[in-house]
Amino acid sequence: MQRPPSATGHGESGRVGGRLPMSDRPATVTIRCDACGGSDAATISESVVGGRLLWVLSQDCPAGATEATGWDRTPDEWRRHILEQCGGWRLRVPGGAIGTSVAVMKVLRDLGVPLAGVKAATRALAEEGWPGTEAELVILADRLRLTGVAASISRER
Repeated sequence: MQRPPSATGHGESGRVGGRLPMSDRPATVTIRCDACGGSDAATISESVVGGRLLWVLSQDCPAGATEATGWDRTPDEWRRHILEQCGGWRLRVPGGAIGTSVAVMKVLRDLGVPLAGVKAATRALAEEGWPGTEAELVILADRLRLTGVAASISRER
């Protein structure tokens, strides 16, 4: 189990000890506790740390608190809980800003979008937006901005 970076003190832009927490509240899930064998409530949250997604699962049971962490991709089941309980987000890029930008295509490929899906993904960015969790989209927006492409993130209604 990896330990997340220390979160001591508040920095600029809402950062806490190098972490940029995403949601004002974590999602709640029920998981089996390895320590006591029972099923207990746990919380799952995402943060951006050094340009990477950090997910944290925290559980507090009578046998003791446990924490699991991971980097870059939240497990699908827990991601679904985050989207359901904390809400989804959309990243949009002004249509004229995308064009046939090779830089945008490279960012999308680096995210794992298959070559055959890059054109549709580029169109989605300019039209309905790219859906995801807040942390996922903060990272994507930062990567796009590094290529000179403006991007905005909004909560889905």
